[in-house]
This record gives sequence, structure tokens and C-alpha cells, in this order.
Amino acid sequence: MRFKKKEKKVRNGYLAAFGLLVISYLLVYYITQQIERREKLINHTTQIITKLDILLSCIKDSETGLRGYIITNDTDFLEPYQTSINCISSSLNIIQNLIVKDAVQKQNMDSLQRKIVLHGIILNSIIKDTKDHLPIDKQSMYKRVLYGKEIMDDIRTIVLNMQVHENRLLTVRTSELARVANSLKMIHFTTFIVALFIAIYSMILFNSENRAKKLYRSQLEEGIEKLRIANNDLINLKSIEKFAASGRISRAIAHEVRNPLTNISLAAEQIKDAVPDHGEVSLLLAIITRNATRINDLIVELLNSTKFSQLELIKLSLNSVSDQALELAKDRLELHNTTIIRNYSPDPCIVEVDPDKMAMAILNLIINAIEAMEVDKGILEVKTEQQNGKCLLWVKDNGIGVNEEALSRIFEPYFTQKKNGNGLGLTLSQNIILNHKGSISVESKPGGGTSFLITLNNSHNGNLS
Repeated sequence: MRFKKKEKKVRNGYLAAFGLLVISYLLVYYITQQIERREKLINHTTQIITKLDILLSCIKDSETGLRGYIITNDTDFLEPYQTSINCISSSLNIIQNLIVKDAVQKQNMDSLQRKIVLHGIILNSIIKDTKDHLPIDKQSMYKRVLYGKEIMDDIRTIVLNMQVHENRLLTVRTSELARVANSLKMIHFTTFIVALFIAIYSMILFNSENRAKKLYRSQLEEGIEKLRIANNDLINLKSIEKFAASGRISRAIAHEVRNPLTNISLAAEQIKDAVPDHGEVSLLLAIITRNATRINDLIVELLNSTKFSQLELIKLSLNSVSDQALELAKDRLELHNTTIIRNYSPDPCIVEVDPDKMAMAILNLIINAIEAMEVDKGILEVKTEQQNGKCLLWVKDNGIGVNEEALSRIFEPYFTQKKNGNGLGLTLSQNIILNHKGSISVESKPGGGTSFLITLNNSHNGNLS
């Protein structure tokens, strides 16, 4: 109950932190949007001020070009004048688009456009008179120039007013941006302090909960290990029971088959003695006798593979037993050019076994592995290890593997996937290992090789057979 309360507090702490994170994100997103909007407004205001400066500069350039043309009567001065006129037109269009939402600036812009148009008319009239070489009325020219200067002063005044208006907006918007930025800093700081507090609180609870979990996990792992051992014992018991049942069935079948088989063999011998020598009859009798003998041999093999035999136990290293089995398979290993990997435990595990029978059991696994691997490409690994008071031996190959259906029947008598196999090799190996109070298991998948695991008692721990 106490563990659950702590877990609930930690969970609430995580939920509070998550909620704070979401709120912080939403606030930061909102403030960021406000900052972006104000930055756009500031950029907009700055752009208007810049374009107004460019407009004034273009108007000045147009006056300068016109003045040069009037003084020198050189048409080259009309080119920068025309360029300035284009610049004025372009700047006006841009400013007109920028101030479309500002009523005050639109009013100023209307006045500015009227003044610029009027100023342009005056300048164009002076240029026309000069180009047409008309007699120049100095008084009229002076009035037009003076009027143009007045208009230019009005233009400067309007532009200045527009810039003052935009500078005022720029000041306000800059101040708002600074205020919003300060709000963002405050949100970050507050969020950090609260998050730090929640993190410290959650960490304290987490450490307390973690200690309780470690204790619980330790107890759980101990229980799982006990269950695993009990489950392995149950599996071994079932294997022994299954093996004993197979032995009983095999003996019953052998008894029922041997009696009529003996009669068949005796009858064949009597017929052979009673009937004169005839080629076809002798051939048929030979077939009967040969197959009867073959059936009897199969029955003997079945009985030998499904019954517990007398063991001559001695203590020796499991590594030595493995080496003995590999030596027995030496010719086959060399014939298939198989690579052997001996991955032995540096501390030899001492087992109490019948060395010849155990070597035979391991040899059957090695032969199986050799026949499952390609010639010149096979890799056979024999590995030994001590674990939880047991001696473990793995026989691994990189062969074709076994599918799930065949894997479930792999130790059954006469079950085989080999063309010339009798299906008793692995049954015999299982018999020998069970006879030593050990266990054997297998793991495999198609194309992924096969691994057999033999588990025997370690005689150093007093688990003698």
C-alpha cells in the first residue's frame, strides 16, 4: 500500500511537470507569436521610413539633373533626371502599399502625391521651354522656380511629418516588443523554478520508490529463479516419464513383433530345407530371411535407445568428455573440412558420467551438426560453462536449421529428415543424458543453425548421480 502511494505521488509529479510543460509551451508559443507580429510591425515602420528617405533623395536628384540641364543645356543631365522620376514613381507605389492601413499616413500620402505631381508639372514645363528654344521670360522662369522651391519645401515637410509619425510608431512598437520579450523571460524563469522544484520533489520520491522497487525486483527475480528451476525439474520429469512410456511401448511392440517374426524365420528355414533347391524359391526365402533379420535388428536398436542401461560412473572434466567425442568424429570433421571452435570454460566443470556413453551421446549431436552443414563452410562450436551449480555443454552449428514442427518431434524414435537416417541417434543421446540425471534441449530455426544444450550435475556441489 505504501509502495502504491509513493508511485501515485511520483505519477502526480510527472503529470504536474507535463501539465506545466504544456502550459509553458502554449504561453511561449503565444508570446513568440506576439514577438513575431511586433517584429513585422517594426520592420514595416522601418521600411516606410527608409522608402521616404529614398523618395526625398530621388526628388533631390531630379532637381539636380534639371538644374544641370538648365545651366549647361546639356541633354546628358536629362538621363539622371528621368532615372530619378522613375525612382520617385516606384517609391510612391511602394509607400502607398505600405501605409494602406494607416488613415493618417494615407491622408499625408494624398497630399504628397499632389505636391509631387505639381512639382513634376513645373519641372516638365521648364524642360519643354528649354528644349523648344523659346525666348525665356526670366521673370516667368523665376516665378516657376520659386514656386517649385515652395512645393519642394512642402514635400519635405510632408515627408518629415510622415517620418515623425512612423518614428513615433517605431518607438511604441519597440517598447511593446521589449515588454513582450521581458514577459517571455519571466515565463521562462518562473517555469524553470517550478520545474526544478517538481523535478527535485519527483527525484526524492523516485529514489525512495526505486529502492522499494529494487527490493521487490530482487524478491521477484528470486521467485522467478525458483520457478525456473522447478519448471526445469518438471520438464525433466516429463521427459523421463515420456521416455519411460516410450520404453514400455517399445518393449510391448518388440514382444508382439518378435514372436511372429521368429515363427516367420523358422518357417523360412524349414521351407528351405524341405523344398529342393530352386533359384526363384531360394531368392524369395533369402528375401524373407534378410528382412526378418533387418526387422529384428531395428527392434534391438529401438529397445537399446529407449531403456536405461547400467552406467560405469567416474569423475572427470566435461571438457575431456567433449574432446573424446570430437576425437571420435575427427575423420568426418576432416572429410567435410569443418571448422571447430572449442569454447571451453577455463575452470573445468567436473561431472560424474560414464565416459564412453556420454561421449557417444555428444558424438550423435556432432554427427547431426556435420550432416546439417555445407561441406567446406561448416562451423562447429563446442562450448562448456558452469552455471548455478550445473555443468552446461552446447553443441552449435551453422547448418540449415530445423522448422518448428520437426523441432517438437526431434527426440522421437524413428523421426528423421535425413534420407538414410534411422531416427534413433538423438533418441539414444536423450536416453544416455536422462540416464545420467541430466537434461537436453534444442533451439533452431530454418537457415539459422541448431544449438543443443546438455545440462549435467556438477559433482563438486554434491549432486552426484
